[in-house]
Amino acid sequence: MTRALARGGFGTVYETHHERSRQPAALKLLHAHLSTSAEMLARFDREIQVIGRLRHPNIIPLIDAGFSDDHRPYLCMELLDGEDLTKRIERAGALPAETAYAVFDPLCDALAMAHQLGIVHRDLKAANVVICRPPPGAQLGRVVLLDFGIAKLSDALAPELTATHQSLGTPACMAPEQIQGARADARTDIYALGGLLFHMLTGGMPFQDPSATMCQYLHLHARRPRASSVVEVSPRLDDVISRAMAIDPAERFPDVTTMLAAVRVALHDGPTAAEVTHGEAIAISISVVDRTGGAQLDAALLDDLESVLPASERFLSLSGFTLG
Repeated sequence: MTRALARGGFGTVYETHHERSRQPAALKLLHAHLSTSAEMLARFDREIQVIGRLRHPNIIPLIDAGFSDDHRPYLCMELLDGEDLTKRIERAGALPAETAYAVFDPLCDALAMAHQLGIVHRDLKAANVVICRPPPGAQLGRVVLLDFGIAKLSDALAPELTATHQSLGTPACMAPEQIQGARADARTDIYALGGLLFHMLTGGMPFQDPSATMCQYLHLHARRPRASSVVEVSPRLDDVISRAMAIDPAERFPDVTTMLAAVRVALHDGPTAAEVTHGEAIAISISVVDRTGGAQLDAALLDDLESVLPASERFLSLSGFTLG
């Protein structure tokens, strides 16, 4: 191993050289506390067999996997030459609609294949998408989805994650069912795709707040975001994002292929003059503050606090306000 590339909740990624394949590689070495039992090691070995079936040009390939000398699980993957989508957006801003689609299309194709194998990513976000250096004359390089291995291995690591209070997912991107601890399925990835599309088109997250708890609350209760209120895109894209990010999984697109088709239609059917309107607007700030320092917080009070924002929205709607 030559150097550490990144560190996270599951482990550390190192740049290395894979002797058998004779190619540079990225080695993800999982933390020692995640390999606490022979049962866990057996689960890990079973899940590795499934991950090995994920062969797709837009999913980072697994070169090797196993256990280190101190019994820590590791994954050895292709070492990519490029930058992740988060860094690209931070560097260059929101993506033009056509570029966003050029990234979105291969991601959907990769997810469709994984979902057919019964594998759900569960942590789909810009930081887990790498755009490789483009070949000469090309505007966009290969788009690669990362961390499918870690997503699948969370099944093997489930008891260890529970014991250490870890979970798979990022608060700013988690679907409501993940926040509530319910079972994730392909529709969980569709929710994340809606958020990722919003992020690419606008340069910002669908819901942003310094507090992870408030961010999760917004995913659970807030009105779905409208990209057309931030950048000049068709309101039809708002409809696609809203359906993908529906709070109830049953109201989302049934699969990623159907969602991709809807995005394609919306992108090629831009806003008409009649759809672009201007008018006066006001902003109303509603804050819920606990001034007791947590001394009087209990389940009943938390339920009351959570009801404030929905009740405020209903009151404003009944008073004639159009909420955007």
